[in-house]
Amino acid sequence: MALNSLQVFNNILDRGFIGRLEPSALAAQSASMNVMFLMFSLAMALATAATALVSRAFGAKDEATLHSANRQCLALSAVMGLLLMLGTWLIAPWAARGLLPPQDARAIELMVGFLAIYATALPALNFIQVFAGALRGIGDTKSPMRISGLQIVLHVLLNFLLIFPTRRVGGLLLPGAGWGLYGAAAALSISAWIAAAVYLLFSPRTPLGPAWHAEWPVLGWVRRILRIAVPAAAMSVLRVAQLAVFTIILKETTSDEAAASLEAAGKAWLASSAALLQAPVDLWLPASQSLITPAAAAIGAMGVGFALESIMFMPAFGLSVAAAALVGQSLGMRSPERAERLAWTASHHAGLVTLVLSAPIFLLAGPITSILVPDNQWMADEAVSLIRWLCVTEIGFAYGVVLTGAMQGAGDTVRPLWLTIVSLWFLRIPMVFLLALPLGLGPTGAWIAMGVSQLLNGVFCALVFRTGRWKTQKV
Repeated sequence: MALNSLQVFNNILDRGFIGRLEPSALAAQSASMNVMFLMFSLAMALATAATALVSRAFGAKDEATLHSANRQCLALSAVMGLLLMLGTWLIAPWAARGLLPPQDARAIELMVGFLAIYATALPALNFIQVFAGALRGIGDTKSPMRISGLQIVLHVLLNFLLIFPTRRVGGLLLPGAGWGLYGAAAALSISAWIAAAVYLLFSPRTPLGPAWHAEWPVLGWVRRILRIAVPAAAMSVLRVAQLAVFTIILKETTSDEAAASLEAAGKAWLASSAALLQAPVDLWLPASQSLITPAAAAIGAMGVGFALESIMFMPAFGLSVAAAALVGQSLGMRSPERAERLAWTASHHAGLVTLVLSAPIFLLAGPITSILVPDNQWMADEAVSLIRWLCVTEIGFAYGVVLTGAMQGAGDTVRPLWLTIVSLWFLRIPMVFLLALPLGLGPTGAWIAMGVSQLLNGVFCALVFRTGRWKTQKV
């Protein structure tokens, strides 16, 4: 949970930095989340297998299997990292043109460049996620917290140095590269590679052994790993694919009133930016294209809303990690009753904490989004609408996340896959289309559909978990 809190802080700062660039930058970065979520989720699918296999061996006190499981998962992570990097380079232009309105040429250009730089981080991110997953399998969540905390601090500092140009703030001259959105991608990549190097140096001190003692993937182990990872990866692909469809539906929404508001905001932004650039600047804003369509602005608002939502679901993800490790260890001890008790305890805690966090986020959403997006009130208002709909349904998401983690910790990744198909593809996508387009609710209809579907997903996860079939899963 502490690590996730740092991630939330990092995400919000990211939106704050990018929100001070041209509006097209925020739209480009928000649309890029579809590809970023996909690549990160595939890495997490392999990490899920690492947690399940390592925790089961750790619970059974089988040291040889423990070491083999870790090394084989790391071997596959190296292969996957390189493939995902190449894949991102190939799909970046297609994804940008598919997810952003064609008239937003500047946003499309920025998204392609951002993803090309982001792709260089993927080998490091895959290694980090798999080794951290193995550490969680033996109950060590503190080490990933410390190392990822270092990574986040580096990321924030590099954002300051790479996004903005050299500028004077409060009498202090701050150096900067002035790379804009591309600087944000470079900051992410550099910090990821440094964190991966730290993990390598730290690994000999853990029960898992040195991470640099690599092995060639062994067919038997590959089958065991993929038996767990492939359904988890399929679930991740389906989640990201529905987010892409969600984004495409948003791309089709439009409003004359919104267009007028965005045009006025864009002209005001250009005027203020030009004035700043003609004088000694205290805050840098690039004087370039600033006018975007309402559809692209809605996509940008979605990214801001997700950043604020992460405050609420942060405890659920932390407790999901704990539930996955403890369920796997309990099954390794041949104690399924203990596994079930711990999973429900984690779920109830996640629901309670999420409920407590939702109230202040609901009330403070307006002031916070105005800070993150200071020059575009329409985009800020749409982000507020999204976050408030999520606030009233986030407890369902919390239960769903933790119980999914518990089933995956048991090695059961097939049932969560089917739950994803039902809740996102049979419910969310048809609901988004109907509310946003035929019924004419636009982005608001999309936000309503997202909130309702995540509540129902939590209900479905609880019903499936209660059947107890995950207790007999073989790994």
